Amino acid sequence: MQSDSLKWIRSYIDKTIREEFLSKVFIVAVALYPKSLECKNLTSFKERNIENESKNYCEDHIKKVS
Repeated sequence: MQSDSLKWIRSYIDKTIREEFLSKVFIVAVALYPKSLECKNLTSFKERNIENESKNYCEDHIKKVS
């Protein structure tokens, strides 16, 4: 789930439905990057992020778990 999905859930879904959904969802998140792109602090991350016009390759995989 990306930040825009979470923002949509928080902003547009009825509070009761939102609370029920969030109480039943389990999110597993993984981020992989090469060690050469490692940032030691937030400043270097921001600088590198501005320099780099990288693409977002994130995908949402939603399935019902019984």
